[in-house]
Amino acid sequence: MSEQSADWPSSESLYSATARFMDVEYSLTVLGCVDAPDTLRYSGLVDLATLRSDGTVGLSFRDLLAAVRLDVSAAVLVVADHRRSFAVPVCDALEVEGAKLTLGTSRSALRRAEGGPVRLDIPGWTDPSEPFAIESIEAMTFTEFLRYSSLASTERT
Repeated sequence: MSEQSADWPSSESLYSATARFMDVEYSLTVLGCVDAPDTLRYSGLVDLATLRSDGTVGLSFRDLLAAVRLDVSAAVLVVADHRRSFAVPVCDALEVEGAKLTLGTSRSALRRAEGGPVRLDIPGWTDPSEPFAIESIEAMTFTEFLRYSSLASTERT
């Protein structure tokens, strides 16, 4: 057995150091039906994150939506990474146990191959074999989502 020594970095110092570099490269935009639309830098997510019981560092999707004050009119969340997007009903995003944003583990931040710098994990909605490196969330009413969906299908044809 070994114990942590004073010179071994804590997860807090690891993520604080990582945030200095990642703030330039990464942001998460949350807009639409939220009372506090925001572009969250990596350091802002680090401030909201905790070391979870499964050994990961991150925050629940519910806590993120609370931080931006999701409006009661929101019915659908369209989440996107750099190459794809999908829609998830707000009720599932809030109620699915384990829905979270993952920044890494207590030992290291996520690498790009792991869905880094911030990976969205929603059991039943995201596939662990295809990590989803979240970049934006747009909260929409159901009517707005129908309009968005019809525009998206028109662009594909």
